[in-house]
Amino acid sequence: MYRILPGDAYPSFCPGGDRLAVMGYLIYIVNSDGGGLRPLIAGEYPDWSPVDNRIVFRNCFGGDCGIWITDADAGGRLRLTTGGGDGQPAWSPDGKRIAFISEEEGNFEIYVINADGSGRKRLTNRLVSDGLPTWSPDGQWIAWRSDEGGVWGVWVMRPDGSAKRRLFDAPVLPVWFFEKLAWRR
Repeated sequence: MYRILPGDAYPSFCPGGDRLAVMGYLIYIVNSDGGGLRPLIAGEYPDWSPVDNRIVFRNCFGGDCGIWITDADAGGRLRLTTGGGDGQPAWSPDGKRIAFISEEEGNFEIYVINADGSGRKRLTNRLVSDGLPTWSPDGQWIAWRSDEGGVWGVWVMRPDGSAKRRLFDAPVLPVWFFEKLAWRR
């Protein structure tokens, strides 16, 4: 195992598995063999669409903060949200929705939005920190981390916010914001 770039974090593979997006000082694209490293765009928390070449990420361009989408090859950007505390976006398996966190009301909550920026819906509403959302491979569940009850754990819920339940305790690192959950078959 070797380091691809300084600060390489939050890796996300393209649908074919031959490239990935990683977060360093910028978002970079790199071949899965470690070659072909190139900068793509300034941002954090890249997540590659499971169905195409789009990458969703968080950044502030000037004063315009929020969740954005870019093309892995063509670049450019499309703004989806406007919250300064929006982050940790995660594509649904069908590429139609994005789960993310927002700190609009004083603590981090989980939201979903359509990939075109419409249909924003808050899924959690608790006086705790909720973060690191990830979708189940079948799109029927969203898992996330929460410090509900004073102990960090992994929780699941339906994409409409129903059927919330704690699965197990899961301590976090001091920089839990840059951890990443993954749900595999």
